[in-house]
Amino acid sequence: MFIALDVALQRWRSVNGTFGVRSLIMQGERPLPVPSGLVERFIALTGRDGLLDFSGGLAAGASVRILSGPFAEMIGRLDRLDPAGRARVLVAIMNGEIPVDMDSRELIAIA
Repeated sequence: MFIALDVALQRWRSVNGTFGVRSLIMQGERPLPVPSGLVERFIALTGRDGLLDFSGGLAAGASVRILSGPFAEMIGRLDRLDPAGRARVLVAIMNGEIPVDMDSRELIAIA
């Protein structure tokens, strides 16, 4: 998926001819580098099963902060998280817990 190379010093055009490689992602006539730290972040998100886990440590019952939208900066309790990335958060409003459905990318787990 990623390769480490110095395009100024190493031959890179032959990579496109490697079995299983469709093509390098290009910017003009040169391969496009990934942003610094991206590969390391993917490694950190890899679970024991070898799959990437983008949930950010979110789990049912965890306290979460809502990052955007009309409930931004409110704290709630994660009630449900589905495989499609939708989350239901219980937010304390007016002496009760109100369920709010949102994208899990709008949440961050808090300690």
